[in-house]
Amino acid sequence: MALTWLAMAAALAAVALLRLAWQRRSRGRPISIAGWLLLLASCVLGTVADGEWGLCLVALAAMAGAAALLAHAALTAPAGKAPPPDRRANILPPAGAPARIGRRLIVFLLVGPLAFAVSLVLALASRVLAHWAGWREADGIVLSLLVFPLYWALLAWLMLMETHQGRRTAMLAVSGLAGGLLLWTGAGM
Repeated sequence: MALTWLAMAAALAAVALLRLAWQRRSRGRPISIAGWLLLLASCVLGTVADGEWGLCLVALAAMAGAAALLAHAALTAPAGKAPPPDRRANILPPAGAPARIGRRLIVFLLVGPLAFAVSLVLALASRVLAHWAGWREADGIVLSLLVFPLYWALLAWLMLMETHQGRRTAMLAVSGLAGGLLLWTGAGM
C-alpha cells in the first residue's frame, strides 16, 4: 500500500507540474512533458502496486488535485478583470497576412489521416510484440484496440506541439517505419 500512496503523491505532483506549465505565457514544453511522464509513471506504479485498484486510486488523486487547483484558481481570480492571455490560437491569420492555406492543409493531413494510419500500424505492431511476449491472440488483439487511440492522440499532440513542418513529418515517418518494420518481421505469426 505504501507504493500506492507514493503513486498518488506522484500523480498530485504531476498535476501541479501540468498546471505550472499551462499557466506560463510560453508553452512550457519541458515542464509539460515532465508532468505527463510523471503522471504516466504514477499510473504504472499504482497498477504495479495494487492492480486496477491502485490505478483507480492514482486516477482519483490526480482528478482531485486538478479539481482543487481549478477551484483555487476560480476562487482567487478577480471577477472579470483578468486581461486576456497574450497567446493566440492562430486559427485565423492577422488582417492583411497571407492565409497559408496550403500549410494548414498539410498540417491537417499529417495530424489527421496520416497520423491515424501510422497509429494503426503501431497498434498492429503492438500486437506483434504481445505475440512475441507469449500473450494469447485475444489479449494481443485487445491490446492493439486499446493502444490505437492512445498512439493517435500522442502522435497528434506531439505533432501539434512541434512548429517545424520537417520535424512533424520526421516524427510520422520514423514512427511509421518502426511500426512497419515490426509488422514485417512478425508477418509470419
